Amino acid sequence: MLDLVIGSSLGCIALMGIAVFKTHRTEWVGFIFMALLLATAGFVLHPIMPMRWQWVTTDLQTLIPSLFWLLCQFAFRERPAIAWYWMVMIGYSAIVPAVYALSPGIGRYVPLMETIFLDGPGYIEYLLIAGGLWTVVKYWPDDLVASRRRLRVAVVLMVGLTVLLNVVSVNSGWGDLLFQRFTVLTCLLVIASQIIAVPKGVLFGLVVTTSTEDVEPTAANSLPQKDDVRLTLLLNLMENGFYKKEKLTIAQLAKSVALPEYVVRSLINEQLGFRNFNDFVNQWRIEDATEQLLKQPDKPVMNIALDLGYRTLSSFNRAFKERTNKSPTQYRQESTVNRE
Repeated sequence: MLDLVIGSSLGCIALMGIAVFKTHRTEWVGFIFMALLLATAGFVLHPIMPMRWQWVTTDLQTLIPSLFWLLCQFAFRERPAIAWYWMVMIGYSAIVPAVYALSPGIGRYVPLMETIFLDGPGYIEYLLIAGGLWTVVKYWPDDLVASRRRLRVAVVLMVGLTVLLNVVSVNSGWGDLLFQRFTVLTCLLVIASQIIAVPKGVLFGLVVTTSTEDVEPTAANSLPQKDDVRLTLLLNLMENGFYKKEKLTIAQLAKSVALPEYVVRSLINEQLGFRNFNDFVNQWRIEDATEQLLKQPDKPVMNIALDLGYRTLSSFNRAFKERTNKSPTQYRQESTVNRE
């Protein structure tokens, strides 16, 4: 039975690897996903690997939590920003167990060394899984592409649940080898069915599709047209300064125009071409900011940021530079010099 589960899992891994390679081999998210598949293959193969080669599969499977965390960042964040402390945790959880696997006598007789080489990486793995799942929850509402929202949540949550169950099983001794491999097979079958079912390029949101599949079923026969009164209401509200509202959410915007959220998402995505709600809001804010910087040269940048709904100067500077490749101060100085 174990051999059957292992064989089926490897077949699914191979099919998914081919599918992702064909469509996403030039993207970071595709590279990370294929690396995760390879690490998963190491986990699946470990029980039947010859003893002298088990260090290879051991090293591969220790990479799974780190790769899962990275996948969440690149699949669910429009502009991934990886803090240094996360990189330290990734390095610690991936490298330290590999060192111990090659030299298992390091921490055998010293409790502190056992904690460093065995217990510590296990705790970090839990943090990485939790951090990845938090990214899914945090950035999911801002995604405007309906099919991408459904697919990415299904894929990443299945991976997260499988990784979590297996990390708990391996670290606590709960569950046998068959249980661990069966959870992996279940996860792979669900993901494989999703990859086969969705249009080419939709996986991880690298391509925005304008098909009716991206619209909720209740709106499938009433796609917004360019002269749709609903779009006019939305744009009028934004032109009147609604984008300046601090902590603005799509739920608040939908409520203000008296429309369901899925309709507002569809309007912004299908008609205006935005994939992310924050990008839509920042577009209005930064356009306003450039005008204020030029027309009110004595107005402090901090005041402009607060007036536009930013809570901190750093968040305003970051959003401004992403769209202009300049800081607000630099933009104002260069524009002033050019006008003179």
